[in-house]
Amino acid sequence: MKKRFLSTILIVIFVLASLNTSFAHPHVFVDAQLTLVFDAEGLTSFQETWAFDEMFSEFIFEDYDKNKNRQFEKAEIAKIKEEVFDNLKNSGYFHVVTINGKPFKVTDVNNFSVKVSKGQVVYAFTIPCKQKYTGSPLVIDFSISDPTVYTDIIFTKNTPQLAGNSKAFDVSHLLDDGVQPSGQVLAQTLKITVKRK
Repeated sequence: MKKRFLSTILIVIFVLASLNTSFAHPHVFVDAQLTLVFDAEGLTSFQETWAFDEMFSEFIFEDYDKNKNRQFEKAEIAKIKEEVFDNLKNSGYFHVVTINGKPFKVTDVNNFSVKVSKGQVVYAFTIPCKQKYTGSPLVIDFSISDPTVYTDIIFTKNTPQLAGNSKAFDVSHLLDDGVQPSGQVLAQTLKITVKRK
């Protein structure tokens, strides 16, 4: 009886250690690209693409590319959104954003689509963010990070890009590697300043 009890304890310790290890290292890798969209009054939205690593892309193909054509039709995209993407809403779709020092909660995502580029699955979506320019600079801290450390998200070198009426504004940015306010997640933050020309 004593040996069985000790064996059970050792199994529990091993499982817990395995779980801790699994959360200590990311299993999914994402290259994120951000585009700032402007109108005549200021910022209107964030457009993003997330390009997934080959292994996670194959998982998506295996489970959701039902006709095995290495593309995604409307019904397949709707299924990916429902079963893989929508559950990120509770965590703000992994976004930590402040605008002029105030938290901006990401609660709405529009125009979700899934495409394939160079064999990789790529999500594309838009986050509405109407910010009228009032004469003072818009200061935006923009970060994407998974608090479970399951997903490693980094920005591409050509981010952020500009779209819409961006020529009316002067946009500068710095890329900072730091720790999220939780103190647990190492993540990149784009520190963006928007001024009218």
